[in-house]
Amino acid sequence: LTESFYKDVALATVMKSPIGAFSDEDLALISITYQDYKKTQEQLSETSYFANAVLYYGESGDSPLKEKVQDFLKYIQDIRKLSDFVSAYDLLQKIIVEKNVKAYLLAGRNGEEKVRRLEFLLSTTIANGKRYSSKEFIKLVKGNAEVLKLANGGNDNAVKVMTIHASKGLEFPVV
Repeated sequence: LTESFYKDVALATVMKSPIGAFSDEDLALISITYQDYKKTQEQLSETSYFANAVLYYGESGDSPLKEKVQDFLKYIQDIRKLSDFVSAYDLLQKIIVEKNVKAYLLAGRNGEEKVRRLEFLLSTTIANGKRYSSKEFIKLVKGNAEVLKLANGGNDNAVKVMTIHASKGLEFPVV
């Protein structure tokens, strides 16, 4: 989200993670509230529907979810600002510590493996002793998703980063 807040899938994923800690019901309520608002405005479809729904709910929703959305938006805004000044490693470490991500992962199924993968992600933000900036790291990953591939990759319990074109025709239980 440091690069673009208006990518609905990424936004919803971060909101459901320990960073936002929103439930499915929270996300549905945000979307439905915005959908009802749009019907009254007679607006047609738009890009970044969910991102606009989140922004709308932060302004016009009902408490306490409205307060939670506002806190989330402020946190993301602060992280985005900070991403211009600190390395990708430091930024990710800050989020991991503040949102207790390792404990969240360890509490779930295959937690130790997930933490190992998170640590691998952190290690990819450093090359030859140099810490990539957030923008450099995003550019690196966009240019070569193989950077995030673990050496012992054959495990089916893994996140696979690929382009939409590379995934065409493949079936995944979660996308």
